[in-house]
Amino acid sequence: MSRSIVNLVEMKRACRRLLARLPDECESGNQSVVFTADHDNLRIQVGSSSEIVSAVVVQKGKESAQCSQFSAMAQTLRFYRKKRVEIAVSDSELKIERISFRQPTQAVSLEEQI
Repeated sequence: MSRSIVNLVEMKRACRRLLARLPDECESGNQSVVFTADHDNLRIQVGSSSEIVSAVVVQKGKESAQCSQFSAMAQTLRFYRKKRVEIAVSDSELKIERISFRQPTQAVSLEEQI
């Protein structure tokens, strides 16, 4: 797990730029977004596109999330009015403050169980 506290305005700008490039990156086969928290910044990378946001790194690490999780998280940022937010990334979820964005699970139909 990696955890960072970032400036909300910087994070919104970085996400907006990455969201603009996301369809092209996903089209070329990149289905995950990599978050790397180290020293004093958070690097967000989708394929060859990346953005660096200055951060207070609480827990260093390199984790990935699905593009759909990143997109949902980025769209949720517009509702925050704080100066700083905490971003946490683990194997199966992306989290802003207390809101979690989890990877979709596959539904198993009753017919498959029989």
